Parts: sequence; C-alpha cells; structure tokens
Amino acid sequence: MMTKFYIRVTSSLERILRKQAGAEYVEYAMITAILGIGMVLLVTLFGNQLQESYLDSADKLFPSE
Repeated sequence: MMTKFYIRVTSSLERILRKQAGAEYVEYAMITAILGIGMVLLVTLFGNQLQESYLDSADKLFPSE
C-alpha cells in the first residue's frame, strides 16, 4: 500500500520536475524532495510522541480531581 503511494508520488514529482527544470537537474531535485518528505514525516512522528509524553507528564504533575 505504502509502496504504491510512494511510487505514484515520485513518478508524479519526476514528471513535474522534468517540465520545470531540464533533464539534468531532475536527479538532484528528486533527492532533495525525497529527503524533504522524509524529514517532514520524521518530525511529525517524533512530534506526536513528544506531545504525548509531555501530556502524560502534565497529567502526573497536575492530576485532575
């Protein structure tokens, strides 16, 4: 499921970049775009985990009556 989505996104991105930039810059742009998408996913995942741990800590410090 995720692999099909990844292939569709990268092929669409490659098609758009070939129209915008020429063929020589597509590889660099693809690498940059994939790294950017990966960074967004990592920040989202770790951000959610940090938020949950902070909420757990707040519940321990300030228990509701």
